[in-house]
Amino acid sequence: MLDEKTAAVMAYVNLVTEDGGYQVIDADDVVRDLSGRVDRESLRQIVAFLSQREYVSVKYADGDEYCLTALPKGRSVTMGLESLPRRSIWRKKLLQSLPSFLGAAAGAALVLLLAALF
Repeated sequence: MLDEKTAAVMAYVNLVTEDGGYQVIDADDVVRDLSGRVDRESLRQIVAFLSQREYVSVKYADGDEYCLTALPKGRSVTMGLESLPRRSIWRKKLLQSLPSFLGAAAGAALVLLLAALF
């Protein structure tokens, strides 16, 4: 059984990695999104604990940045999902995908402009 802080971090990882792939997570974002329930040091310890118990797979942990995904054992943890700020997670996903969309739109506009000129 996971304690409240560990369950909250696991629920956060489940939300961020819901597509099943690895996701880079910044410690400051986790601390902010979990409303200060955890700090950087306790987050490092919790990620190590979850990795040792095979709740998550950590590709790398570089300072305050973690590349990880939830394993099937971790996906079964749903405790604390309702208390996470879904809005900030969706905002982060939008900000991650927005540059790709804008770059594609700018490329398409450039191709149309060049086609019109020549």
